[in-house]
Parts: sequence; C-alpha cells; structure tokens
Amino acid sequence: MVLGDEGRRRALQAALATCLLVGALSPEPLEPCARSPLCSCRAAHMSCIAVPIHRFPEWPRIELQHLDISMSNLEIIAESALDGLHLQTLVLVANRLHHIETHAFSSMANSLASLDLGYNDFTEVPHQGLKDLKVLNWLNLQNNNIAHIRSDLKWYHLEDTLTSLSLSNNQITELNEKSLTSLKNSLEHLEVEHNKLSYLPDSLAQVVRLRHLSLAYNQFEVSPSLPSRIQTLSLAGNFLTAIPSTLHDIEAGSIRYLDLSYNRISTLNTNEFREWSTSLSTIILKGNRIAHISNNVFPAQMPVKEINLSFNDLYYLHPECFSNLTGSLNILESSSTLFSGHFPFDFDEGLEKLSWLSFDNNDFYILKLLDMVALPELKYLNLDNNRLIDIILEDSYNISLAIANLRLSYNFLSYIHNSTFNYMPDLRNLDLSYNRISNLTKNSFYNLSNLRYLSLANNIISSVDEDTFVNLPKLEVLELQSNNFTYFSLSSLKNISDVHITFTLNISHNQIRILKGYSFTPISILDGSYNGLTEVPNNFFSSMESSIRQIILSHNKISHIPNDVFGESLFLEILDVHKNKISVIKRKAFTRLKSLQILDFSYNGVTQLSVEQFCNLSKLKYLKMDHNNLRLLPRDVFKNTRIEHLDISYNEISLFPVTALSQVGFTLRYLDLSHNRIEYLDNNIFRNTQFLLSLNLRNNLLTVLSDNTFSSLGGLRRLDLGGNVVKANFKELFHNLPNLRYLNLANFQRD
Repeated sequence: MVLGDEGRRRALQAALATCLLVGALSPEPLEPCARSPLCSCRAAHMSCIAVPIHRFPEWPRIELQHLDISMSNLEIIAESALDGLHLQTLVLVANRLHHIETHAFSSMANSLASLDLGYNDFTEVPHQGLKDLKVLNWLNLQNNNIAHIRSDLKWYHLEDTLTSLSLSNNQITELNEKSLTSLKNSLEHLEVEHNKLSYLPDSLAQVVRLRHLSLAYNQFEVSPSLPSRIQTLSLAGNFLTAIPSTLHDIEAGSIRYLDLSYNRISTLNTNEFREWSTSLSTIILKGNRIAHISNNVFPAQMPVKEINLSFNDLYYLHPECFSNLTGSLNILESSSTLFSGHFPFDFDEGLEKLSWLSFDNNDFYILKLLDMVALPELKYLNLDNNRLIDIILEDSYNISLAIANLRLSYNFLSYIHNSTFNYMPDLRNLDLSYNRISNLTKNSFYNLSNLRYLSLANNIISSVDEDTFVNLPKLEVLELQSNNFTYFSLSSLKNISDVHITFTLNISHNQIRILKGYSFTPISILDGSYNGLTEVPNNFFSSMESSIRQIILSHNKISHIPNDVFGESLFLEILDVHKNKISVIKRKAFTRLKSLQILDFSYNGVTQLSVEQFCNLSKLKYLKMDHNNLRLLPRDVFKNTRIEHLDISYNEISLFPVTALSQVGFTLRYLDLSHNRIEYLDNNIFRNTQFLLSLNLRNNLLTVLSDNTFSSLGGLRRLDLGGNVVKANFKELFHNLPNLRYLNLANFQRD
C-alpha cells in the first residue's frame, strides 16, 4: 500500500469517498481513460485514485481542466511531466512527492487556480516549482514534513494571487518575519494548525487582507500580533492563560468567531471583552480551567449568539452574568462542568432568546419545570448524564414550554408522573433511555401531538399499563428495548401514529414470552428480537396486518411456523426469524405475504420444505436458509418467485438442486451452496441458471469437474471451489468464464 501511517489511511478514505461522491454527482458517468484504463475520465476531468504508478500516465485526447492523481507512488514532478496541460485544478494528494522541478507547471501558468499537495513528503515549501503560476489562489500543503520556512522564500506571482494557504499538520517550529509579509496584499485565509509554533513575528499584523486565521494546536503561551480586520480566529489547543491582549488591536466590528478552547485560561475578568468584540457572535471557551463567571464579563455591546463553556471547572455563574446579552444569546453549552442542585439554576435575565441549552454531564438532581418558563424560546435541552432523580411539576397547569428536543438519558429517574410532558406542545424528540424507570402507568405519555421519537430503552421497565401511550398521532419511533418485559400488549398504545407514517416499535432485548394484540395499531416495523418467544403470536400480527412492512423475530425460541400465522400482511416486505429453534415450517406459513422480498430463517433446525413452499411470494428476491438441516429441495419450492440471492450453505444437501433452481434461473444472481455434501456436477447442471454472477461451492465433497461444467456461466464474476478434492483439466475448466474476477481455490486439492 502506498500509504504508510494512520493519517495517510484517513486521507485514502476521504479521497475515495470524495471520488465516489464526485462520480455520483457528475452529469456524465466516469469511464476508463483511453490511454490509461486504470484511470477514469469524463469531459475535462481525469482521475487516478489509488493507481500504483511511478510516473504520470498518458493524457487522454481531451482538453483537461481538472486532474486528480492521489495515493500513487509519484515522487517528483518533472518539468516535462505535465507539458501541454492547461489545468484549472490539480489534486496530488497522498502520494510520495518531495520535489517539483522549476518549470513543471509552465504550461498551466495562466490557468491553474487550485493546487492540492496535501499528504506528501515535502520538507519545505516548493517555491521554485510554483514560480511560473500566475493565477493560483488556493494552495494546500497540509500533512507534509515541512519543519521550517526558509528565510529566502519567494512567492513570485503568488504575492498578488494567493488568497488561501494551508500549512497545517507539519513540523513547523518558526515562521520567518518575511515569509508571510510578501503575501500581505493577497492572503485572506491562513491555516497553520497542528505544528510546533510558539512564536510568530509581529509582521503577521501587516498581512492586512487576512480575514481567517487558525493557529490551533501549537505551543503558544501568548497570542501573536494580529491583523486588524481578522474575522475568524482559532487559537485552540495552545497554552494561553488569559484572553489574549492582542485582541484589543483588532478593529471594532471585525471579528465574528473566536475559538480559545483547550487552553489554560482560568479567569474571565470584567471588561475583558471591549470594543474589539462588538461584532463577536461565537466564542468557544471549552476545555479551559474557568471556575466561575462574574457579572458584567460580557458587555452589552457584544452581540454574541453562541457561548461554549464545556469541559471547564465551572461551578458558579453569577445570576447577572448574561444580563447584558438579552436579545442575542441563542446557544449556551456547558457540558462536563461542575454544576449541581436543581435545574435551571438562578439567573436574573439574559437568556430570554436562548434556543439551545446543553448541560449534559453535570450533577443536577432535580428538574423544575415551572422555572423553565424563564426560557420562553428554548427548543433544545440536553441534560444527559446528570443525576436527575425527579421532574418536579409543582403548580404548572398554566405553563407552556417551547421545548422540541429533550434529552434526559443516563440519569436516575425511576418514575414518570402523569402529565409530565403535557406542557411541551411542540415536543418532537424525547430521550429517557438509560434511567431506572421500572413501570409506566396510564397516560404517562398522552396528547403530545408533535412527538416523533420516544426512547425508554435500557431502563428496568417490567410492565406497561393500558393506555400508557395515548394520542401520539405523529409518532415514528418508540424504543422499549433492553428492559425487563415478559409480557407486552398493544392495549398500551391508543391513537398512535398513522398508516401514512412509518412507525417503528422496538421491543427487542427483553424477556418477552407473550405478545398480545388489540385493536388496529399502525406499526410498520416491529423488532421483537432477543426475547423468549416460543411461538409466533397470531393475534398480535392481525392487529397490524394492513400496515406492517418489517418483522424481526430473530434470536428467540420459536419452534415452528404454522399456516397463516402472520395473517394477511399484504405489505410485509422483510421477515427475519433467524437464530430460533424452528424445525417445521408449514406449507402455507407465508401464503398471504404477497409483498415479501426478504426472508431469513437461517440458523434454525429446518429439515424439509414443502412443494411450492414459497409459490405465492411473487416478489421474493432474497432468501437465506443457511445453517439448517435441509437434505434436499422439492422440485417446485421456488415456483413463481423472483429470487436473486439464495443462501443454502451449511446444510446436508448431497444432490445439486438443479430442478428447483430452474424455477428461478432467469433471476438468480447469487448462489451459496458451500458447506454441503454435493459430490458431482454434470455438464448441463447450470444450463438453467446461466445468469449467475456469484457461485460458492466451497467445502463440499466434489471429486470430478468436467471441462464444460461452467460452460453456461459466461457472466460469472465470483467462484469459490475451496476445500474440495477435485480431479479436473484445469486448463480448460475456467476457459468459458471470461468475466471471472474472483476465484478462490484455498485448501483446494487436486486428485
């Protein structure tokens, strides 16, 4: 492999994803290039991704504008390598490049605008190789091995054209005073993240057009001088101990985004944010050592919309600390701090416009709904991973909260009061997973007209009363998995969801032995896997037969499937009963499942199937019967189906089921008969299944294969014959498989 470390592997994944995305979105399909078939071409584009070339390929006879050669073995760009090309963008990511000859880009001097040299082996900025470029505005040199910037570095024409430069993820320890000032009339975006810088010369302030600067994850103890009109600044991941004093040199109304996260800032002083902050909308202070915030820290003239205080030692906020931010603050995050007591805590004003509030991973133990009226526009509240033991309603009958998304998982709630959430008419998503709720009573969740998602997973619920979930007309997901249910009845659901909504009910990973139906319940997807069911509950599925599309009952103890046990589920598309103890499947078990496309009853103990077992399943495409005890397949078992993927591996079949497979000969594409007892294949055995693309006969008892065994399978792409002891003329055996791309002969022995 070309890539030798984790960073390069990530680059490979990113580049491949980008390539696939570009190919998917492009108006014309990618085709192999005429002169370089391992590369892909379309109008004005050429792409060579992960092609192990050591020199540039032959160029197609088209006017290329965009060229991508990534993850190859290229080391040098020679002067003649790109002759005649007039590219606009050139991507040379994740190669082994370390040198560019002086006039390598001369043919594209007046056309190349974007050059990506990331993830290579450059040890310095290849300025001599860039000297001919007259219109380049975007240059990426991230993830190379650049340790220093030469004092005699010249940018040539780039002094007037280069607007964006990335030197991130190198080994740079210093920048020469003149290395950037020569770009002062053009450079607008500079990234020097993840280097080893501890100092920058004051001349950085002379780069007057610079608007976006990231010096994150270096070794600064104090901030360097800054250009006066900077708009976004990141000094995250350094060793700053205070808000940088150099911010005072920034013009009022300039900076909008400031990231000082993961430093060593311990205090925020009054009047810390002065005239320079009059346009500041986002300030990130997470991962510092701030313990408290006093009043008047944030001035009235600062129109901040987002403040992130997460991962600090914060335990106290002055009641008036946000009082100057009334009308502007929308987002406040304080995850993993040291708050405790009841929520919300006391404050006078300043949060009236707050729409997003995150205080997860703190130590709150009481949620007081009445006090939430002080946050009239709050839409999102995250209190995951606290110590909440109760939600107090008090006299809350006249309140109405705007919360749409409420996260209360990983707490210590043991009981849900009736009407707890009725004061949130806009509630869409409610997460109560990983608490200690033991039972649910009538009307625990009712009249929530906008609720889409409700999770009660991973509690200790053992019972649900009748009419627990009532009048939830838009519910899409109800998660009850990983509780202590032994019995579940649909009577707990009343006026839930709608036939036009895909409603998923997850009751998996419980101890359910009994499922009871009720009146019609519009369930679309039911996951009842990992329970203790010993039979398929007929009356249960009759309550949803006009809506159900997927049934998952795997990992139970079901012993047989009776006739018509799933009712007339006309829209059922997926049925999964693998990993049960099924030994008998009645002939009419699936008769009325006319929309069934995927059926999985693998890992059971089925010994035989009936004639025309699947004959009414005209849409069946995917059938898994592996890991059973089948000895043969009846003649018309697949009659009237459209099976494309058939897995019968790990059974006891000794005769190739040629007659049964002829019923699906025109549709069958994937056939797995591995780990059976098949001894013989004659010349005509695949005559009726000639459209196969993949055939697995691994670990059978094959002894003889004639020259023409696979002669009917001209389109076959994958063939596995491993683990057999075969006598054959191997020179001729694969002669009729011109499209074969994968052949496995592991543990294959020639007689």
